[in-house]
Amino acid sequence: MLTRAAAARSLFCPTSSAVAVEIRRHWSSQMATRKIALATFVAAFLAAAPSTAWAQSAFAGIVRDASGAVMPGVTVEAGSPALIEKVRSAVTDENGVYRIIDLRPGTYTLTYTLAGFNTVTRQGVELGSNFTATINVELAVGQLQESITVSGATPVVDVQSNVKQQVLSRDVLDAVPTAKTIQGLGQLVVGVTLNAPDVGGSRAMQQTYFAIRGQGGAKTVVLVDGLMTNGLMGDGAVQAYHNEAMTQEAVYQTAGGSAETLTGGVNMNLVPKDGGNEFHGGFKFAKSPADWQGDNLTDRLRSLGVSGVDRIANFYEVNVEQGGPLVRNTLWFYGAYRKAQYDKPIANTFVTPAGVPFPQGFRDCQNNPGSCEQGVSDEKMDNPVVRLTWQMSEKNKVAAYMDRALRLRGHAMGARTDPRTASVIWNTPTFATGSLKWTSTASSRLLLENGFSFNRERYDNLYQPGILAERNTDDWYRNVRKDDTSTQLLWNASSAQLGNYPDRYNLQSAASYVTGSHNFKVGVMYQWGFFRRYNNANADLYQTYNNGAPLRVTVLNTPLEVQEDLDANLGIYAQDSWNLNKLTINYGARFDYVKQRIVGQTAQIGRFANVPAYDDIVLPVWSNVSPRLSVVYDVTGTGRTAVRAGYNKFVTAATTGFAQLYNPTALTSQQLPWTDINGDDIAQGERGCAYLTPGCEINFTNLPVNFGVRSLAQFDPGLKRPYQMAFNAGITQEVMPGVSVSFEYFRSDFKNITMRSNSLRDINSYDPVDVVSPLDGEVIRVYTVKPAFSSSVANIDSTSSDMKRWYNGFDLGFNARMRRGVRAFGGVNIERSLNNTCVAAASDPNRLAYCDQSESGIPWQKQFKATVVYPLPWYGISVSMALQNLNGYVTGTAAQAYGGFTAGTGFDRPNGLATFWQVTPTMRYAPGCTGPCTPGALVIPNLAASGAATLNVPLVAPETEHTPRINQLDLAMSKRFEFAGISVLPKLDVFNALNSDDYTGVATAQFGAATYHQPSVILQGRIIRFGADVRW
Repeated sequence: MLTRAAAARSLFCPTSSAVAVEIRRHWSSQMATRKIALATFVAAFLAAAPSTAWAQSAFAGIVRDASGAVMPGVTVEAGSPALIEKVRSAVTDENGVYRIIDLRPGTYTLTYTLAGFNTVTRQGVELGSNFTATINVELAVGQLQESITVSGATPVVDVQSNVKQQVLSRDVLDAVPTAKTIQGLGQLVVGVTLNAPDVGGSRAMQQTYFAIRGQGGAKTVVLVDGLMTNGLMGDGAVQAYHNEAMTQEAVYQTAGGSAETLTGGVNMNLVPKDGGNEFHGGFKFAKSPADWQGDNLTDRLRSLGVSGVDRIANFYEVNVEQGGPLVRNTLWFYGAYRKAQYDKPIANTFVTPAGVPFPQGFRDCQNNPGSCEQGVSDEKMDNPVVRLTWQMSEKNKVAAYMDRALRLRGHAMGARTDPRTASVIWNTPTFATGSLKWTSTASSRLLLENGFSFNRERYDNLYQPGILAERNTDDWYRNVRKDDTSTQLLWNASSAQLGNYPDRYNLQSAASYVTGSHNFKVGVMYQWGFFRRYNNANADLYQTYNNGAPLRVTVLNTPLEVQEDLDANLGIYAQDSWNLNKLTINYGARFDYVKQRIVGQTAQIGRFANVPAYDDIVLPVWSNVSPRLSVVYDVTGTGRTAVRAGYNKFVTAATTGFAQLYNPTALTSQQLPWTDINGDDIAQGERGCAYLTPGCEINFTNLPVNFGVRSLAQFDPGLKRPYQMAFNAGITQEVMPGVSVSFEYFRSDFKNITMRSNSLRDINSYDPVDVVSPLDGEVIRVYTVKPAFSSSVANIDSTSSDMKRWYNGFDLGFNARMRRGVRAFGGVNIERSLNNTCVAAASDPNRLAYCDQSESGIPWQKQFKATVVYPLPWYGISVSMALQNLNGYVTGTAAQAYGGFTAGTGFDRPNGLATFWQVTPTMRYAPGCTGPCTPGALVIPNLAASGAATLNVPLVAPETEHTPRINQLDLAMSKRFEFAGISVLPKLDVFNALNSDDYTGVATAQFGAATYHQPSVILQGRIIRFGADVRW
């Protein structure tokens, strides 16, 4: 019996069997070559061990005698229970400098010994992840047996690396009121913005994406124990759903970096738990009763047309973990299992009365508050993880882990969606990551690291039961997706069904050679992967209305099966960190090589598509060299004040997004006018029919002649990989023990930006038309395509030096790690990105509108964040809070994102779109229109002749309209109890404690629409959650 996903593919993809045979043939031939290449790679690099290093913690410093002279030959040992081998050591060089690298976060004891001098022991030094703690020591003449023991303050200023980062230790992870996802934690970091805020796990089942310093989600890199776990989709923007219990520390790097860093976006490293020499376990439980939630459907929201807000009706989560020794000092294990369920009522979404057309039923529900149940997105996840750590010998360690998320969303949907017919069954039976890592401390100076990691995902987006229909039947034409541009309703069916099956594999190897004054690294990272997927849709189209009247259809090139391969993503780097007393110079270079291919397919035929069979298509290969340079100066030589500056080149992330853009069978759509001649509410017509004759209700004039035959865009052979030149400068000062403040400036210039041009059109292919704005009577010039050029589409993507994007930002931050476990971090971020895309108007003059953002008055974005963990001095009570005051979210569409090589990245409208007026061929000026307009006259008289269903007239500059500022305050309180070796920590969390009614999205920016600027994504109301953290 076929699964629903398999049935969908077999029904709508008649060539799927042949395609599968072809894919297997290609796989076999590719794998033979790939196995040879991989065997060569592994043999060469694992033997020689050059390669990619990852984020490491270290101790460094200078040892002197009582006269101030440097002392070579001093043995320095760092011991901690966090090390399975217990102790790491180094010897000071001729300049008295030592450095001990590749240390796990934890509490350390440092011991300094040399014959003829007293032994100095420094206890209780806390070392965080990806941090170089500088500790200088003075030895006095004496005997080895004479020992001086001190409890040293933990350094809080890194005076050797140019990295902007936030480290979240396990005690902070446990105490801070968040859902503990990597996104929910990351949103607390200054400068980071999510595409939608998370309130108590409201976004935990559908990940949100990071933006940082003018860059989007594809520039985010996620590492587990230094090994990449990003997925293949979206050029790596998709991250795994890691079980938070496995994380000992989380490090969020938001600027700077060395040659081992690929992108300039958020780089996070999750340091996993190892287990340890003692058995420890835990059980976590949390629940949010529906009756304990606040109702933030305020009068303000009601006045804006909101009748239902986002909520969490049923939430529970359990997480069990256990770790310990299988063989003491040799083999440790750790495992955890998380189970969670969320039932989320969606804002402005209702279960309408049965038998009533959805638009009418929705109006009835909206006009009679409380008469209808809200539509609920039911979501559940199981999340097991296991890790083994094996100390093979005194100098060799192997660690392996496997993490899997099994996720199901029964009714995934947004606002104003019919839950019965248009929500999506989002089934993810496999979302797995894992790694294998070998570390060898060959000597006190040479460290070798080698690893393998992977990310494999299998998920389908399916219609609700009863929607899927057999091709060319009456139900197939009838059960189509329907939406309304004015009311923003969505009903009858969801968007095209899909199956996404991306695999990404990663090999890394590294060698570090430490002399004290120098820390030299060479590294390599080699990745490959495969991205298979399918799409199908009832009727191969969507139907769109405007206030209930048929407006247009969106035709699709479905059914389709497609695959792109990442043949190679190779990075090789070399770098050195050179310490010259107070000055540290970090310099290096990175070479990146990317090769992608489109896998050949057999012929694929649909209602509007007729793609002939094609062979593999190999895309241009990119090779880039990126220099990295930074300097850090320890102003006083005491490790308390660091001045830093860096200038780095970062290439954009790339997996298969480039290939996806030009795949002949990648999902493609085109909007066409539709007139429902016979009034049966079914869009009729096939390519070549005569518009407005019986059986031909779709105007195919504007359909490109190559639609459904090949990609509508081709690449220029000289297309280059985008990159950014990033400059940063700042100062960090320890103002009191354990407390530091910093001020930083960031500047990025983005280069090699891609421009899309239609090679069959120029300025003479359009007729100018002056439109009078209904907002203020201003005259706005727009352009309609001349009829002779309606179907002339041959887009070429090329690199343009005249496409510009630049970023400026400032951070003022603080970090505190004080006595009794007090922790605090936060600060202020002020930033702005600007674009100039005017050159893209050469083939479409409508792109001239607001194309130079330096003239648009784009406001600076501002945010303030503060997180505090404060154990009270009595009764074992601890309180914590997280405050976020964020800039409102852009309404409409922002200008083209930098370097987005993923289908649908906005290349066709690089100047963005804010409030706009959707003009149809029959639209006329209102009787009371203001400005130089003629009441009752057609707004665009020649629009019908152009074959366009609508033309969007921009009325306001993009990125100047925002939702209100976001204010989110989360609180937590806990009290610890001890019972015969068992620790019980009851906890109470209050998310969105102020019950803010702020919102982050609007239904539409279409002026005059019934839902114009109506809130559609509303901050989750107050959530009270109780739980317990039991440890043994």
